[in-house]
Amino acid sequence: MKNNLTFLVLLFWALAQTACAQYWSTAGNTGNGLWLGTSDNNPLEIKTGGASRMYILADGRIGVNTSQPVGFLHVNGKQITVAGMANFTVRCSSCSTGTFAFTNTEFSALTRVAGIGGNQFTALYAKSGSNNQTAAAYFDGKVVVANGSLGVGTNAPVQMLDVNGRMNISNGVIQRGGNAITSTSDLGLYSLDNGIHMRFVTNNAPFRFFSDGGVNPVGGTEIFSISANGNTGVGTGAPEDKLQVGTGMAKVVMGAALGSSLGYGTSYIGFNASRQNAATWSTSNDGANNGGGVIFSDVAGNLLFSGIPSTGASNQSGIPDATVVGNTTMFVGSNGSVGIATRNTAGYTLAVNGFVRAKKVVVETGWSDFVFEKGYRLRPLEEVERQIQEHGHLPEIPPASEIENNGADVGALLKLQMQKIEELTLYIIEQDKRIRELEAQLKK
Repeated sequence: MKNNLTFLVLLFWALAQTACAQYWSTAGNTGNGLWLGTSDNNPLEIKTGGASRMYILADGRIGVNTSQPVGFLHVNGKQITVAGMANFTVRCSSCSTGTFAFTNTEFSALTRVAGIGGNQFTALYAKSGSNNQTAAAYFDGKVVVANGSLGVGTNAPVQMLDVNGRMNISNGVIQRGGNAITSTSDLGLYSLDNGIHMRFVTNNAPFRFFSDGGVNPVGGTEIFSISANGNTGVGTGAPEDKLQVGTGMAKVVMGAALGSSLGYGTSYIGFNASRQNAATWSTSNDGANNGGGVIFSDVAGNLLFSGIPSTGASNQSGIPDATVVGNTTMFVGSNGSVGIATRNTAGYTLAVNGFVRAKKVVVETGWSDFVFEKGYRLRPLEEVERQIQEHGHLPEIPPASEIENNGADVGALLKLQMQKIEELTLYIIEQDKRIRELEAQLKK
């Protein structure tokens, strides 16, 4: 019996020692080698009020309000706010920049941002003095917040958002003002505030627009361009003047035609012709011909059409203004007069320097039937004879010298010619009457 009692006392003492070795005293513990935790791969779970508050996984990750921390410290849905965090430092032995990931004097909040660039970043909002979010913060060495500006790929942002590298925007717009645009998935740039312009600026470089991105992602053939000197091209990347549509012999060019050699012209439209400078022109070739044409105006309001003849199979250049002016094929004056192959209309509505061929010409003028009216004075033939002998032409008909020097009014001349024909008819009728009278007398 005594031996059994002794065994029970020893067994109780051993169990008590074992229990003391497995549990921590709420009044504290002393001694070396003491630890709290698990010795297998199960997590250490800490509860308050019967609810789980913290998990420490076997690999050392700590989760607050989450049992699946994705980082070494994962706070789920809670904000860390600690006052007086002076000289707060986050250490990172694997960071490429050294021992410290970042250091600052005071931080107000620590949150989590997921999915930026395919990585998980911790976003640190910092404050300095009384101004919130002004101290620098670095995320993975790629994103920087400095003095209220966000830099991506740069640690010295010069604007509120500074991206040093490529940027992709899907199903969205870049917008200023107005209601949010959600009706299109096209990438658009919108300025909807009143009085706010869109400004596009380069430093001595052209603007270029492409539409063949399916073949060449960066574009291959320019459909629209604006050169650094302001020349605009449609279907060409090298416009030769203020506006050019197309290339080669198919091009149409618009530009300035200033200069005394063009009669102080104002502007021009060139068909396969462009002004190289203030005095010369150029044309392109198609392998066989290199001709072109120009329509230009002058400060007097006149409009001129000029042809540039082909000279062969190569491009023409250095064509002087004098050649363009000298090849004027048609002139339209500001007063409505038209000159063909001449700029001198001499007061006429239409002036032609050359032959005119037509199938039909209609001249609106008066006519000469008044010759047949009663009371018309038909000159005696003796008077007509004297007129011819003294002046060398029929009465009322202009002399040859006048027509040679000044030309003739075709309508008026036709009227005079008909008048003389009708007068001649009356003379014939009168002569016929006298002949019949003489024949009657002879028969008696």
